[in-house]
Amino acid sequence: MPFRSLRLLRQPIRMDLRTAIFGMLSVLFLGTIAILATTAFFMARASLRSLTTAHCVSVCRAVTRQVESLLGNASLTLEEISALAHEEPTPSIADPLWRKRISRIFAERLRWRRHLSGIYWGDAATGVFFGARRDDDKKILLVEADPARDGGVQHLRSLTPDGRLLPQPSPDRKMDARARPWFQRAMQAGVFVWTAPYDFIDGRRGITAALPVRPTPIEPPIGVLGADFPLSSLASYLAQLKPSPNGSVFLLDEVGRIVVSPSQPGLHRAIATLDDALSENRDAFSDAPVGQPVSFASEFEGAYYRTTVSHFEIAGGLRWNVAVILPSSDFLNAAYHNAAVSLLFALIALVATLVLATLISRKISAPLNHLSRALEGIGEFRIPADPSPRSFVREVSVIGESVDRMKSSLRSFGKYVPADIVRDILRTSRAAQLGGESRTLTIFLSDLRDFTRLSEPRAADEVVAMVSDYLEVVTAAVHGGGGVVDKYLGDGVLALFNAPNCLPDHAARACLVALDVQRRLADLAPSRAMRRLPPLAARIALHTGEAVVGNIGTTERFAYTALGDAVNLTSRLESLSKVYGVSILATESVRRAAGARFAWRAVDRAAVYGRQAAVDLFELLGEESALSDDARRERDLFERALRDYFARRFERAAEGFAEIAKRRPDHASAQLFGERCAQFLAHPPPDDWDGAYVFERK
Repeated sequence: MPFRSLRLLRQPIRMDLRTAIFGMLSVLFLGTIAILATTAFFMARASLRSLTTAHCVSVCRAVTRQVESLLGNASLTLEEISALAHEEPTPSIADPLWRKRISRIFAERLRWRRHLSGIYWGDAATGVFFGARRDDDKKILLVEADPARDGGVQHLRSLTPDGRLLPQPSPDRKMDARARPWFQRAMQAGVFVWTAPYDFIDGRRGITAALPVRPTPIEPPIGVLGADFPLSSLASYLAQLKPSPNGSVFLLDEVGRIVVSPSQPGLHRAIATLDDALSENRDAFSDAPVGQPVSFASEFEGAYYRTTVSHFEIAGGLRWNVAVILPSSDFLNAAYHNAAVSLLFALIALVATLVLATLISRKISAPLNHLSRALEGIGEFRIPADPSPRSFVREVSVIGESVDRMKSSLRSFGKYVPADIVRDILRTSRAAQLGGESRTLTIFLSDLRDFTRLSEPRAADEVVAMVSDYLEVVTAAVHGGGGVVDKYLGDGVLALFNAPNCLPDHAARACLVALDVQRRLADLAPSRAMRRLPPLAARIALHTGEAVVGNIGTTERFAYTALGDAVNLTSRLESLSKVYGVSILATESVRRAAGARFAWRAVDRAAVYGRQAAVDLFELLGEESALSDDARRERDLFERALRDYFARRFERAAEGFAEIAKRRPDHASAQLFGERCAQFLAHPPPDDWDGAYVFERK
């Protein structure tokens, strides 16, 4: 008996909804009355302090993200510019035309990287300095200074948006790149570096990212690429933040010196307070890890402040800090007032009850809201994978368990029926019924090549695994292209494009899926080879035409499928792909509907078994842009011979097909037409022959 009681205690406690609400209201209401009067003030003050610290931390992180967005990609920018410069012909610093081209590259990068004020090159051997910078009027200026010419006096030209160079007054200022701090620091470090803040040659204050450039990794640098980042934009950004009515944000270097301050008046007291706070808390400031803000309180001239500092690093050794300093009065004055008001209202039972009811309703409604969203998804046959949340309320818990069982059943159902069809039934709220419609479809039929040869020496489970690998590849490609798998035909797959959902580009999608299947099977070959399994290959047939598509069967059981001549023709084409030795065989209707994106090879004009009308057949070679020159030449040679064949010039056609067969002995189409030409030379076709070949077998 005692053990049974223990087992009962271990079971989860569940109660009905009314009992849960009543019990929680009673406990929370009595507890609130007992403790609110003594704890409200202290909790409010602690909460505000915590919120203030959290607010300061969020400000620090926002500033860090802003700085990283402006400076974080500097190394990649310089490496990109360096690569572009090396691609230019005649890479010689002594060539003025080369310097002009490189300066224009700098100017182009400068035009769309608004946060930069200058990009330039300093040569290690000559001290030559050239590049592009942005002046105060936002104009792009090309600047050049050669110590060997005019003593290094700068020469400026303005670059207009249409690419013209206009004369520009040049300052009487001499320039040797080797004397600039960014050049010296980069050459000394030998890697990408940042400078400390300094005054640029145009008088603005900022920092420079510098990248030493080497001809090869083992040779010394031949010069330095530099990019100027003015600090004025960061100063404006800091001024806009305003973390509190009297708070301020600063950027500091790694030892605590101010690098950027907000561009606003009246900062003397804030700066003095910050210096005093850092002096008193030097250890906390120095030991703080990167990316983890630290906060500390300080007193200055009788006022209390809260300071939050966060270290961060930018690639290239730039180590800065964000400092947020707030007067305590900005947030504690409100705390004292709100605490007094809260204590008064805490005595009112009605208000306490409403607060408690709100909290309880939120607790109860959260699982119900989740279940509601899950049911909405089920109504669209988009079944969420996450399980339903558990609730202490018995009714809600039972509903969640029922929904989970329903989701599991529907997932299993979805493996037998195409999901798009089920979604259409759910969306229209109509019961599925017999019937179909005539629609233009692109029909895709894929078959595993040499299936008999591959399956004969293998056990049944090995054959099933092989076919599953193949079907997984084809199914994933069809679904990825927007098609619907109609049915699996043993080792084959019949898929439809443009049903049940309309796809204006259904022919092009089917072509892309066919090419994707071939690529996926080729990618699968190495892993199969490692398992000592043969590679898999597919023969695919494509046809675009009218078909009846819909629910076909009996009133008790039916399936969504397509019927008609278009489906039968596609089935015949899949068999003919082996005759012609092609991987993807399509009709003229597919080629026309797919557009000029794809490369095709005319294969034949044929009347398949059981059909009188002939159709022009084509092999899908791939996308036109990716076709190699050798493949184009082979295609053109075959199509020229095929035109001679259709024009009854059998001797010339035979020569063309023989040349192809000589180049590629495995070219089945060339061998086939060579045999046909020999037959027609011996026994010419009738006068009304239109080039079509009639197949007497499937």
